[in-house]
Amino acid sequence: MTKRSHNTEPKRKYILELDEDQVQALSNACEIASRLAMGQFTEITNDLWFHWKVDHDTRDVCENILTTSKSMLTGLDRNSYFSISSPDVAENFKIMYDLHQVVRYRLAWDRNPSDDWNVHKNEPLKVSQSPLAKISSK
Repeated sequence: MTKRSHNTEPKRKYILELDEDQVQALSNACEIASRLAMGQFTEITNDLWFHWKVDHDTRDVCENILTTSKSMLTGLDRNSYFSISSPDVAENFKIMYDLHQVVRYRLAWDRNPSDDWNVHKNEPLKVSQSPLAKISSK
């Protein structure tokens, strides 16, 4: 197996056709992975993500365990996180964050083409070394 030189050969481009539910799922996966890489471990206890049915006390116990795990794994304090642009966040997760921004931007405008503003309608800002992905809808 030969290894491509990053300086001489362009990277391959891929085309993936997804429906709206699939592209939303891809965006969600990229967002949660990038948040975990930033140290936002307690995000997985958020009802908006996983819809787990647990009582408040159980959720609190789990959040404490995740916060302790975060501190042990990252050295971050309870309410601290890495910035997505931090050198402590691996490039792969920065790429995922970029993908999430591109997808959420497209979906926001497709779902509500009016000039009503929300954070999802902000132009994606590149944080990774890779160019921003391109997305269009039919």
